[in-house]
Parts: sequence; C-alpha cells; structure tokens
Amino acid sequence: MLLSELLITQDRGAIDREAGAALTEVAGAVDALDRAGSLTVELKLSKQAGRIVVVANVKPKAPIAPSAAALYFVGKDGLQKDDPKQLTLEGMRRLPEDEAPRTVNADTGEVTG
Repeated sequence: MLLSELLITQDRGAIDREAGAALTEVAGAVDALDRAGSLTVELKLSKQAGRIVVVANVKPKAPIAPSAAALYFVGKDGLQKDDPKQLTLEGMRRLPEDEAPRTVNADTGEVTG
C-alpha cells in the first residue's frame, strides 16, 4: 500500500483533508511572516489481535509573529524603565504619557503643543 492510499483511506479521508487544510494554513503563515513552519503527519502502528492498528495525527507548526520588544533596566526592586545608574536633575519632572511635547516653529519662533 502506498502512503498516499493510506492517508486517503484512513478515517474515510479525514486525515488527508486535515493534512491538506493544515498545509494551506502553514503555507499562508510562512508566506505572510517570511519565517519557516512545518507540518508533520505522524503514524503510530501497533499490533492488536493479529492486525496492525494505524493511528494518524496531523501536527501543523505555523510560524508566529514575534512579539514587540521593550527595554528595561535592572534596579533594586527588579525591572524598571529608568536606568538606575543615570543621574537625575533635581526639579525635573516626567512628561505625562498622554501629553504631547511642545515644539518651536523654527520660522516664527512660536511655541506649539
């Protein structure tokens, strides 16, 4: 028996259809992310009452997009955004996250923001 015949006849073709759908999914992810993926069709064979039992499993491994990176420093209380080795100036304050910085128009000298 050819492997292709086994895949087509196993579980009335369900494994062949599942592998085909997984192949399409992995190929699409490889194309979109430009990263490698894989598809494994695992066949487990055992003997039972004088017959060979075949159990098939489809294992797609599509690439995933990398998560965004962030930089931190190690301080006395663990990770933190500020560099603990950096000197601070008295009286300086942080700009709130939701407040836009002010800018100066180079032509007119007008402060905006």
